[in-house]
Amino acid sequence: PVAPWLQRQVDLAGRPDGLDVDTVLARVLMWLIIVTPLVVLEITQGQPAIAALAVVAAIFVPLGSLIGKARSRRDRIDQDLPDLMDVVAVTVSAGIGFRQALGIVAQRFGGPLSEEMQTTLYQIDNGASVRSAFTSLRTRVDSESVTEFVSAYLQAEELGAPLVQTLNQIADDLRRAGAQRRRQQAAKVAPRVTL
Repeated sequence: PVAPWLQRQVDLAGRPDGLDVDTVLARVLMWLIIVTPLVVLEITQGQPAIAALAVVAAIFVPLGSLIGKARSRRDRIDQDLPDLMDVVAVTVSAGIGFRQALGIVAQRFGGPLSEEMQTTLYQIDNGASVRSAFTSLRTRVDSESVTEFVSAYLQAEELGAPLVQTLNQIADDLRRAGAQRRRQQAAKVAPRVTL
């Protein structure tokens, strides 16, 4: 049960520097080896609580780093998605097809969102249906903004809605949702600051 969760966290972090589950487990083991003398010392001095705390810290230092990278990557994707949609809408309105426009913009945009869009287009080019490729994008990223984008885009494609208007509407909706999330986060932080 730990390995699938760990693999999911590595995927959400975007596999930075070729990171995989084995590397994360090796880092946990390294930290456990580093704290072993402290654990032994604290146990011999009759401080098992501090020894247990050291073991827990050794496990959570690399995991916390991984989770932090995943969160940072997701936040960057959420931040970049409305701008990418605006540029794709302009490119589509210039007469270029959606997939080609998405590929051109994603290539020049850079960052984790670009990587995910290119992966999605690669899947479509290699035989995956548009629905399955974009559903896979939604699963890989695990972001509310991407989920909203994928749902709106797939619905628009199925219903035959005008693509440029749809893309502009998606970008506006994502900006509003992002602002709402930031307000909610700020509301959560305010009581902590006051405390």
